[in-house]
Amino acid sequence: MIYNIDPKTDFVAKILLGHKDRTEITEDFLNSILSRQDPYRIHSINLLNPFNDKETEDDKLSVVDVKCQDSEGTLYQIEIQLWVHSHLPSRMLHTLADIFQAQLGEGQDYEALATTQGIWLLNENLFPLSVTRRYHHHFQFCDKKDGLLLSPKMSIDVIELQKWQARQITDSKSRWLYFFLYGAKLDDENLPEGLRDPIMERAMQVLKTVHDKKEYYEWYHSRREQALEEATNKRKLKEAQEFLLKAEEKVSQAEEKVSQAEEKASQAEEKASQAEEKASQAEEKASQAEEKVSQAEEKASQAEEKASQAEEKASQAEEKTSQAEEALAVKTERLQRLEQYLKESGVDPHEV
Repeated sequence: MIYNIDPKTDFVAKILLGHKDRTEITEDFLNSILSRQDPYRIHSINLLNPFNDKETEDDKLSVVDVKCQDSEGTLYQIEIQLWVHSHLPSRMLHTLADIFQAQLGEGQDYEALATTQGIWLLNENLFPLSVTRRYHHHFQFCDKKDGLLLSPKMSIDVIELQKWQARQITDSKSRWLYFFLYGAKLDDENLPEGLRDPIMERAMQVLKTVHDKKEYYEWYHSRREQALEEATNKRKLKEAQEFLLKAEEKVSQAEEKVSQAEEKASQAEEKASQAEEKASQAEEKASQAEEKVSQAEEKASQAEEKASQAEEKASQAEEKTSQAEEALAVKTERLQRLEQYLKESGVDPHEV
């Protein structure tokens, strides 16, 4: 039967991995996801916040992650996230740090701190495909340049389910990835071959229990609707923030254009002012040139007047010269007549 119960819903994951009667499922999940092999396999765990039916009866289920500790003392936090938001990495660090620091009581030595490991299964990508296509990430406090590990006592494993490209069951880890991705559509009477083992059959039994038990089923849908509503609100908030960011960007661009336009207007005004100044200077030079032309014309007029006066004087001089020459000619003619007369009278004109 197909139960249409999504194991990624926090309530279902809590019953599946956080129930005191099913710790072998949690042990198998941890060993598979973390690829633990002997001698590092986890053989027993102690649930620190086990699922409690009383919480569902009282409608008070609030802690939906799973915290447990293995026989070696290592602490684990398991959380499954349907929707990713921008503050999720900060939440991962905060919750893990909270578990880590809560270990020490007053006066205890730091050496008493146990290794603490967070495991997050994400239904959406935390990192874009353009950044990385790997689906399983292991984070620790390391030196960025040479990879030097500060301490092995805190780490976070992040699994982005949508990046798991194989989509085929090849080992214990892939069967859990397949279960969480497609669990809601699995038929417990016709399971894929890779899921036909006691652990996965018990996991399918959990989905059946949630489906068949009224209070579980109602709580499942309540949590599902709540998660959907939260996701919707987060998406709307994100869209509103993106819209506001784009609007602010457009306003900034408009202000920049206005600033550029004002700068161009200022430059145009400055050029116009410079052009007016040049025009004024040109007019002044033209006025000065006109004044010089006027002065030259006046001097030319004076020169013409003097030339006219000179010509008149020259004319008068020529007239006087002509009169003098004419008088001289008359006197010369008279003198010649006198000499002729004297010669005719027998008188030497030179003796007179």
